[in-house]
Amino acid sequence: MEAQEHLRSVSHHHQGSILLQRGGKAFRESLGRHLQHTKELQAFLYGMSTVSFRKVPSTDGAQPVYQKSAKRIAVALRAVKSKSSIKDPRKDLLADLIQLHKDRPEFTETYLRRLAITNFGAGHETMCSALTSIMAMIGSHAGTAQKIREELRFTTTDPPISHDDALRLRYTQACIKEAQRLHPVIGMSLSRRAPAEGISVHGYYIPPGMTVGSNPVSLHRNSEIFGQDANDYVPERWLGDNVEAARAMDRYNLTWGGGARTCPGRHLAEMVLHKVVPAVVREFDVEVVAMPREDEVEYYFMAMLTGVRARFIPIGDEKGESRG
Repeated sequence: MEAQEHLRSVSHHHQGSILLQRGGKAFRESLGRHLQHTKELQAFLYGMSTVSFRKVPSTDGAQPVYQKSAKRIAVALRAVKSKSSIKDPRKDLLADLIQLHKDRPEFTETYLRRLAITNFGAGHETMCSALTSIMAMIGSHAGTAQKIREELRFTTTDPPISHDDALRLRYTQACIKEAQRLHPVIGMSLSRRAPAEGISVHGYYIPPGMTVGSNPVSLHRNSEIFGQDANDYVPERWLGDNVEAARAMDRYNLTWGGGARTCPGRHLAEMVLHKVVPAVVREFDVEVVAMPREDEVEYYFMAMLTGVRARFIPIGDEKGESRG
């Protein structure tokens, strides 16, 4: 293939996900080989790729996801009102929600739209953000990807990588956890209210009804918990012999929320990350060509590492040429 056809990817400035400009089909097929024994997961990733793995204009990156959802809902509801015989053949979460609205009128159209958008926002945008930060950290720190490949060579069998095998990749797991520590998806506190009688926490009295929360971004950079190098990407911090220190870091890690506010989709999301990251690193060299400065990262409810630009070069292609 010509040089301009090499596999390249770029993170859209607003959406924060790593978006394939060229070679997207080859990239998805490579992931498919690693995930083929889990059909539901493979379908999920391929469905996600129809939104994420493409070139998008410089507008709000979330809009295509929401616009597609709103359009499908509108078309489905018009078909019901006009008693059209044309049916959408897709079987996915959105189809189930639309059918629920048809079967149970109390599940109103407003509720349908809000629930659909919430699921895409919580499940799609967060996954894109997590994968972006993980691949950006691995690709921008020399030697990290090679260590992952060495661990893969001695720990796992041939592709596809099973989830059980992925969980045994201690260094890879540490790389994922460390990237999420530095760049958690949620950028603001998931607040709670103090009880009617108030509450004392570590010697501080919090009055009744006071809103209280902890910002994950700030907490994860606390040097008293994560060490003097808390602002640095150091996967090895999770692999030390100090068991108490590791427990403390896990205790104060709000990557997935905490308590009653723990992400309900955590286990599915972790399975995706644990399988996708080693699969990608095994097949591709990740060359990060642009990283945003710390003061360029915008923190709202979500804290996406936006502005990342990276190239995914197939392993063994010294000039970046496709292996066919």
